Amino acid sequence: MVKHILVPVDGTPSDERALAAAFDLAGLFTAHVDVLHAHPDSRENLRLIGEGFSAEMLDTMLVEAERTTRATADRARHAFDHAVTMAGAEVAERRRDGGGVTASWREEVGWPAVAVAAAGRLADLVLFAQAAGNPQTMTLLEAALFDTGRPVLLTSAAAGVDAYRSVAIGWDGSLPAVRAITAAMPFLRRAADVSILTVEEGTERMAAAHATQLVEHLGWHGIDAVVRPAPRQDRTVGEALVAATLAAQAGLLVMGGYAHSRFREMILGGATRHVLGTPLACSVLLAH
Repeated sequence: MVKHILVPVDGTPSDERALAAAFDLAGLFTAHVDVLHAHPDSRENLRLIGEGFSAEMLDTMLVEAERTTRATADRARHAFDHAVTMAGAEVAERRRDGGGVTASWREEVGWPAVAVAAAGRLADLVLFAQAAGNPQTMTLLEAALFDTGRPVLLTSAAAGVDAYRSVAIGWDGSLPAVRAITAAMPFLRRAADVSILTVEEGTERMAAAHATQLVEHLGWHGIDAVVRPAPRQDRTVGEALVAATLAAQAGLLVMGGYAHSRFREMILGGATRHVLGTPLACSVLLAH
């Protein structure tokens, strides 16, 4: 079950979307929303770049850096407070009997990717709002995907609890895909419609042939799924999966993240790189 959702926030407008999606999800599973804002130590940053500057200039730079850091943290905290109010959630640092959606805020000094990796290992799910083209979010998202052992949920702007009623699985037979399916079981059990998408071309043909076995496996969990082909039609695998997800009217795409090496996907392109770099009308659950 999903009971502990980690939401990294950075003081940008995407915080509001991520928090709204997190509280919607928390309502679905009666979960706790753990909100983390991490920022580097301004003094440490200046120490790294301070060679050649006078003490007076460094003091001025430090004051400005700390002001900017504080303003960013305040924006993130304001987004948290607003989301808690809108969700009618209770702020609680520890689990309390009686159920209900709860939330907590923490601010840490340190490199954000390191903080997200450490916190993510002790959460059920790490949630981000889609932010294609935002290098800071990409860094945190990849830290969560590679260094936590936990699934990552990338929510779309149109995400809502109804979106999870229809789920598509991008199936290529890879270990990351298997892990993504395992992580998605709470969503799959609640879904009214589950599609298994296969790209019947090249190295994916064997996985497509075994898709019926995945149908049988999910059936043992009480999940009825159907196999749907995702035609390439001169598209990349990522483009084909997204198009098939939308054709199935699914609000959530479940897929493995970086089944190939990250370097290979960066140079040659890949399904994960396409999904992370493209604004989508559906949410995506990834596992590596």
